[in-house]
Amino acid sequence: MARSLAALPFDFEVLHPPELNQELARLAASLARRAGTTVARGQHAQGSEGRERND
Repeated sequence: MARSLAALPFDFEVLHPPELNQELARLAASLARRAGTTVARGQHAQGSEGRERND
Protein backbone atom coordinates (compact mmCIF):
# COMPACT_ATOMS: atom_id res chain seq x y z
CA MET A 1 0.00 0.00 0.00
CA ALA A 2 2.81 2.45 0.88
CA ARG A 3 4.47 2.01 -2.52
CA SER A 4 1.16 2.57 -4.31
CA LEU A 5 0.55 5.76 -2.35
CA ALA A 6 4.12 6.96 -2.96
CA ALA A 7 3.52 6.65 -6.71
CA LEU A 8 0.60 9.09 -6.65
CA PRO A 9 1.33 12.33 -8.56
CA PHE A 10 0.06 14.60 -5.77
CA ASP A 11 0.72 15.31 -2.09
CA PHE A 12 -1.40 13.62 0.54
CA GLU A 13 -1.55 13.15 4.29
CA VAL A 14 -2.20 9.81 5.97
CA LEU A 15 -4.46 10.20 8.98
CA HIS A 16 -5.12 6.52 9.74
CA PRO A 17 -3.77 3.95 10.35
CA PRO A 18 -0.53 5.00 12.03
CA GLU A 19 1.17 1.85 10.72
CA LEU A 20 0.75 3.09 7.16
CA ASN A 21 2.31 6.42 8.11
CA GLN A 22 5.25 4.55 9.65
CA GLU A 23 5.69 2.41 6.54
CA LEU A 24 5.66 5.53 4.33
CA ALA A 25 8.36 7.06 6.56
CA ARG A 26 10.48 3.90 6.20
CA LEU A 27 10.02 3.96 2.43
CA ALA A 28 10.95 7.66 2.26
CA ALA A 29 14.10 7.05 4.30
CA SER A 30 15.08 4.14 2.08
CA LEU A 31 14.57 6.14 -1.11
CA ALA A 32 16.47 9.10 0.34
CA ARG A 33 19.44 6.87 1.20
CA ARG A 34 19.47 5.51 -2.35
CA ALA A 35 19.38 9.05 -3.70
CA GLY A 36 22.25 10.09 -1.44
CA THR A 37 20.15 12.51 0.63
CA THR A 38 18.39 12.42 3.98
CA VAL A 39 14.83 13.32 4.82
CA ALA A 40 13.77 14.40 8.30
CA ARG A 41 10.17 13.71 9.19
CA GLY A 42 7.99 16.53 7.89
CA GLN A 43 10.62 17.82 5.44
CA HIS A 44 11.07 17.41 1.69
CA ALA A 45 14.19 16.02 0.06
CA GLN A 46 16.49 18.63 -1.40
CA GLY A 47 18.78 18.40 -4.38
CA SER A 48 22.52 18.90 -4.20
CA GLU A 49 22.06 22.64 -4.87
CA GLY A 50 19.85 22.97 -1.78
CA ARG A 51 16.69 23.59 -3.79
CA GLU A 52 13.56 21.71 -2.90
CA ARG A 53 13.06 18.82 -5.28
CA ASN A 54 9.76 18.52 -7.06
CA ASP A 55 10.08 15.08 -8.64
